[in-house]
Amino acid sequence: MSVASVHIPVMVDEAIDNLVSNCDGCYLDATYGRGGYSQKIISKLSLLGNLYCADKDAEAIRNAELRFAGQDRVYVAISSFSDLEKSNWRGVSDLQNEVSKSLKELFDGIVIDCGVSTNQLMDATRGFSFMRDGPLDMRMDISQALHAAQFISTVSEEDLCVVLLEYGQEKNYRKIARAIVSARKKKPIKTTLELVEVIKSVNGSHDWKHCATRTFQAIRIVVNNELEEIISMIKYASDWLKPQGKFVAVTFHSLEVRAIRFACRLPDNKLKLIKTIISPKASEVINNPSSRSAQLRVFEKCLKN
Repeated sequence: MSVASVHIPVMVDEAIDNLVSNCDGCYLDATYGRGGYSQKIISKLSLLGNLYCADKDAEAIRNAELRFAGQDRVYVAISSFSDLEKSNWRGVSDLQNEVSKSLKELFDGIVIDCGVSTNQLMDATRGFSFMRDGPLDMRMDISQALHAAQFISTVSEEDLCVVLLEYGQEKNYRKIARAIVSARKKKPIKTTLELVEVIKSVNGSHDWKHCATRTFQAIRIVVNNELEEIISMIKYASDWLKPQGKFVAVTFHSLEVRAIRFACRLPDNKLKLIKTIISPKASEVINNPSSRSAQLRVFEKCLKN
């Protein structure tokens, strides 16, 4: 397997320059993806520094194992945010040996990228893309039971309305939910393009935005429990960071920002926003159009709320 990737990480320099303040420190890339942030972190660390890479996508962690093969200061774990605390970590120089680690005040910095990897979108078998025909899956962790086709086949029309409105901000949520329920009575909706056709019967086609964008986003968020996972990460970061440690979050839509703000208002939160809304440079947006909606925020762990 090659470590080559079509995914272009967003605002790498801005993210890691704000993250790494101690070259001998310990850092967590909690959404490894294809390693753009991790590679930048390791380039800033001395031989005393350590890097922890986590991702709920096993393919991503296999990439990390190859990229950092033989480096005894890099550890990997296949895990969601909410399961990281009880996960076993493997050093890439000794992948057969799993160890549990206390994460309490272990890290000088933590970075998360809330977006979907381009590699996931371009792999039709993963079922994330409305542009490619494939199984209606959308699981970032393919070992989990719930996938998109199962969700579509079992959710009530009323609950689907809520999902499309709350997580997709889809204005035609009622009509689309009704169309999906009607279509599945005739035959199961099993592929991405079958679902697209149902949505298209309501939304039609638009030159400026694909008719299925908001519906696919809503279903993906539910299948992967994305917003709850972000809230969990904020909660854990308060405990896992050393005092004055940095937490860097890259978001792509308002729902992710809302989840972060909600978590930061919880009583036990120790993270304080110190830099708000860093946007990608114009040159980056030209070279990587998927970065256009990205926003970067920097938090610091405070000794007192």
